[in-house]
Formats: sequence, C-alpha cells, structure tokens
Amino acid sequence: MKLPEKANTPQVQRRFGTLGVITLLVVLAGVYRWAEPSNTYLSSPSPSPVSTVTMRLENAPFESYVNGHKSWSVWANRIDLERTAGASMSMIQSASIEGIRNGILYKAGEKSPASDDSSVMNKEPALVSFSAQKGRYAIQNLDSMPLEWSQNYTMQWQFRLTDDVKLETLKGETLTAESMTLYELINRRTRKSEHRLVWDSGADMTSKKVRVHSNQMRMDPGERVLECTHGVRCAYPDGAVQTDRAYLSLKEQILRCPDPAAGTEKKLQYSAEGLVVNIKNRVFTANRVQMKFPVESAGAVPRGVR
Repeated sequence: MKLPEKANTPQVQRRFGTLGVITLLVVLAGVYRWAEPSNTYLSSPSPSPVSTVTMRLENAPFESYVNGHKSWSVWANRIDLERTAGASMSMIQSASIEGIRNGILYKAGEKSPASDDSSVMNKEPALVSFSAQKGRYAIQNLDSMPLEWSQNYTMQWQFRLTDDVKLETLKGETLTAESMTLYELINRRTRKSEHRLVWDSGADMTSKKVRVHSNQMRMDPGERVLECTHGVRCAYPDGAVQTDRAYLSLKEQILRCPDPAAGTEKKLQYSAEGLVVNIKNRVFTANRVQMKFPVESAGAVPRGVR
C-alpha cells in the first residue's frame, strides 16, 4: 500500500488549524453564554443586608444615645452590638443583651452629655428602672407596633425584654411580667419623642395602695397612666373590681372602667357601668350601679338588742 506523500502534509495542517480556531471560538462563546448572568438573575432583588456582630461586651455598662439625647442604659452580663454589613462602625442597628440589670429608661428628648462623672449621671432625667434575663434592641421593627399607633406615631426604636422582667417607677410602683417591650415614638403632630411600654402577655402591678393584674397592659411612663385590657382585676383598700378594660392614673390614683364592672366596695357587692374610683380620696361613682345588701335571717337578733 502506498503511503500519502509528504507534500500533502502542510495542506492538512492548514485545514486542521482553521478547524481548531473555529472550534475554540465556539467553545469560548459557549463558556461566555454559561457565565453570563441570566435575565432571572438580573431581575432578582439584591439580598437584604445582614446584621453582623461588631463588638461583644461582657459584664459591662452600655448607654444608648438617639438624636443627641440619652435614651436608655444598662449593665449586662453580655452585649452583642450589631451593624448592617458595609455600614460604618458607629452605625449600630441592633443589639442582643443578656443578664440585664440596673436598666434605666430616660425621658424622651432630654439631652444629656456623655460623662463618667457619677454626679452628672445621677442627675439624668430617668423615668423607670428595669431588669430582665434577655433583651433585644433594634431601630427597626422587631414586632409590629399596635395598629392604632401607626396613624399618629413613627417608631424610633424598640427594646424587647424577656424572662423575669421587672420594672420600677420613681414613685415605687413595681411591675412584673414574662415579657415587655419599650418603644420610643415620634408624635407626627408635635414632632416630639414619647415613650410607651407594652406587656402583651400580661403583667402585675403593685403599689402601696393598689394591686392590678391584667392580661394585656400598656403604660405611658411620662404621664404615669396604665391601660389595662382583656381582663383586669384591681384591688385597693376599700374594695376590688373586675372588668374587661380599665385605665389607672398612678399620679392621681383614679381608676376608670368604661366597660361593665363588678366587685366589692366597703364589703358591699355591686355591678356598675361607667365606674370611676378615686382611690386616694375614697370616692366611688358610677353612671349606673346595683348594690347587693346583706339580708339578715328572720331569727337573727339585731345588734345591741338582747
């Protein structure tokens, strides 16, 4: 058999060289098409920023400042400060806190310079003190705030406390619960900051003259007013009352019950509508009231008669 002549070799090499270039171009085009972002990828939203732990403090104090005023302060076993990825180190978005003690909520909008001087710290305009096993602070929503607030307020921040929560007012009232959320809100009409405290899972309030249990409770610490809903029991020196909803002014010691109520007043049982009890001045009024007087048996002998 006769072998191909060597003279044909260059022609074959040129053909295979051209074919190799074409094949390489096809492969590169395929690789580019594979690596090119798809329309779905281009149209998909960017992933939301993820908060990362910036700094951890252990057995340390921490103070939170908002718009130039001290908002709250705590001493805690552990504090994990978080910020959004890519934000500056000073932009703390949230914090997880454990072993909270010596917590203080300050009056909204009151400016106080940061200082290590204890004499200055003691003059801070505090509202209430608190403690809890755990806490979660954020400048964005952790939980949806009550719907009726959204029409009149913008949320500045919220601080949710859980597990063995205790709160004490400057006048000595104490409130205990399993959870509580502190809010700082901006009043859209006045543009001023206000605080609200919310106990969604129930709370107990105790003072020198009044004891209250409510399945849900809210408090305006500035005005010192409690709003109790979804079942309320209140006891005071002259009696007790049960109702579905009640408002208690800690400042004036006045209990208002807009819903039907029942209870005892000076050992007499009653049911009432539009009940108002001035606990401090010992005045009991209602729009409509039915009293139940005790009836002595026919064989009983009146007192003082033998």
